[in-house]
Amino acid sequence: MRVGIQNALAAALSGALADAVQAFTLRRTVKAADRVRGTFVQTTEEYRGRGLCRLSWSAVERNALAIPATDGKAVILQSECPAAPRQDDVLDFGDGACRVIEVRQDPVGAVWTVQYRKV
Repeated sequence: MRVGIQNALAAALSGALADAVQAFTLRRTVKAADRVRGTFVQTTEEYRGRGLCRLSWSAVERNALAIPATDGKAVILQSECPAAPRQDDVLDFGDGACRVIEVRQDPVGAVWTVQYRKV
């Protein structure tokens, strides 16, 4: 079922919704311990994907989930991004960075709904 939904969404994103789709870069900072030196090494991982990125939350969603009106919403097809977004990741739409506040997955596991805030 999930594959069917992802295929249908991918076709819609490449066809009728192509104008609404936006590419993005997801950046994740990872810290790893260097036990030899006794320090931490910080690296940045980058993932590219596409989705419906410049959406706004409905009044019902904002009230029910206590989301500030200034926060944005992105719907990312899981098959379009190789890594699941996490809290504190950075989404870059090409015109500025946004910090991921929360990530929700739909019941079927086809899309992530991401709440983000301008940095």
